[in-house]
Amino acid sequence: MKKKSLIAPVYLILLFVFIFLTSCTNNNGLSQTNSSPTSENPSSQTSSNPIVEETFLITFDANGGEFEDGSAKKVVEIDSGKLLTLPTTALEHRSFYTFVGWSYLSDPNELWDFSNDVVQREMTLYAMWQSQWFDYEIIDNEATIIDSNLDASTTTIEIPSAIRDVDGKDYSVTTIGDNAFSGCNNLTSVVIPNSVTTIGSSAFSDCNKLTSVVIPSSVTTIGYRAFYYCNNLTIYCEATSQPSGWDSRFYNNIRSVVWGYVDSSTTTEYEYAVCKDEERNEYITLVRYIGSSTEVIIPEFIEHKGENIPVTTIGDYAFSGCGSLTSVVIPSSVTTIGYRAFYYCNNLTIYCEATSQPSGWDSSWNWSVPYGNGSIIPVVWGYNLEN
Repeated sequence: MKKKSLIAPVYLILLFVFIFLTSCTNNNGLSQTNSSPTSENPSSQTSSNPIVEETFLITFDANGGEFEDGSAKKVVEIDSGKLLTLPTTALEHRSFYTFVGWSYLSDPNELWDFSNDVVQREMTLYAMWQSQWFDYEIIDNEATIIDSNLDASTTTIEIPSAIRDVDGKDYSVTTIGDNAFSGCNNLTSVVIPNSVTTIGSSAFSDCNKLTSVVIPSSVTTIGYRAFYYCNNLTIYCEATSQPSGWDSRFYNNIRSVVWGYVDSSTTTEYEYAVCKDEERNEYITLVRYIGSSTEVIIPEFIEHKGENIPVTTIGDYAFSGCGSLTSVVIPSSVTTIGYRAFYYCNNLTIYCEATSQPSGWDSSWNWSVPYGNGSIIPVVWGYNLEN
């Protein structure tokens, strides 16, 4: 009897295994050449698997503010996966608040990014507000501080260089408006950013506890009596002399103005400022005597940050009211003395190394009192300290 050959069935089995493995490889996508439709290739989608776009309703909640038509909420429709746009009715400015942004979590630290975040569901976006001590308005794409709301505990303020408005844009603060801080009687110090170009009339009038303000060189305009009756105030100006756009009476009834301001510090006897003239040469202005000696010798130099800088200027009212002083020696390095520098120093004699009064000394520098006999403090000229 002739035996049957097994070769043919073996070939059939191997062929079946090959076909099966090839089918599995194609199904797993490991070696596909004709891929099935995917979301990344929407044009290859068949009618049996269509893309379904959803439309969502997004609520914008003014969250304590309001929109320009007076409403508190606005609803917009948006397709899924699309970037969100703001309502056509704009959000209204809210007095004494800064707009931070829109948040679907009602969290100012989790803001909606309108440039990148896409809509995936219906939701509510809440306006995020931050309360502030000032109010402002936007004029010609620049911010103006128009009012203040300081409590009694606030003594120092820093005016911002930019403000984010309700449209989500940041606007540079260029103007402190008329009367913006008038009558803020507890204010002692103000920091003005170099974005500011204009300080309005009476902006800080009657702020009688204000002691120091630095006006940056960016300021080109100051209005009438901007610092009126700030009796204890020293104004430090980065400008080397008064710009033409500053009203001549911007500082009526203040303590002192220091020009060319760079830095300030104190010694045991003086508050002083480091200044620069128009040639950028550094010099010291003595702003206020704070020592307790009855006999004072003004130094020719003061060491500031490792550098000896000449003392050339005694500021307005620098020794005013020092009634216990009996003698002051002024070195020849001093070329400028300000208004009433020794006012009400009734027991004082001044000894000057200069042989006669330099032209840079104010005509009232040694007034004792403004009226009556003995109103001029006695001065000894050509004094030699070594003798």
